[in-house]
Amino acid sequence: MPPYRTIPSNEEPQLESYLARLGLDFGWLFIFDRRKNALPMEERLSTEVVVTENQYRITVIRA
Repeated sequence: MPPYRTIPSNEEPQLESYLARLGLDFGWLFIFDRRKNALPMEERLSTEVVVTENQYRITVIRA
C-alpha cells in the first residue's frame, strides 16, 4: 500500500464546504501524480470511497 493518507487532512474541510454549497452529500476527488519518477499508471491507479466525519462520501481516484 502506498504511504499516503486517503484525503489530505487540510483538504477535507474544503471538499466538504464545496459539497455543502452544492447541496450534495457525495463528490469526486482526482489526484494525479505528475512526478517524472512516478510509478507506471497501471501500478498507481486506484479508486477508493471515503466517508468523512461529517458523512460526505468522496470517491478518490489516484492516477
